[in-house]
Amino acid sequence: MITFEKFCPPSLANNNQIDYVLGENVILLQVKDGTARILDFDGEYHVISDTAALIISETLKFGSEKVVDKLAQKYSIELSQAEEDVKFFLKELTDKKIIYHLEKSQNEHINGKTNLSVVLEKLLKSIGHRVWIPLQWH
Repeated sequence: MITFEKFCPPSLANNNQIDYVLGENVILLQVKDGTARILDFDGEYHVISDTAALIISETLKFGSEKVVDKLAQKYSIELSQAEEDVKFFLKELTDKKIIYHLEKSQNEHINGKTNLSVVLEKLLKSIGHRVWIPLQWH
């Protein structure tokens, strides 16, 4: 089972700790087993582990500082190790333009082109609610 969760642009978020947002043509699909899929409509598709899915989803919801604490607690590791792991992973995602740091990007990615993720969100929701009736051949 795959769940679709929309991550609000920072202007709509009530949490001022949010420091990263998804790229404009990127969606994150979380799978029931804890892993996730990143669909980048500018050309890439990524399957990520449950730990990586935790890092990206928690960062998008609560900010990167909060995810460091959660990661250290969940895996019983030092805060410094958790911080290093989170920074490394977020840098990889930033380099691939999957996510953007708000201060560094100055929200450039939010304005401009048509946002394909909005179109895909509507499509995924309509597929999820559609009732499929099997065809009967006579």
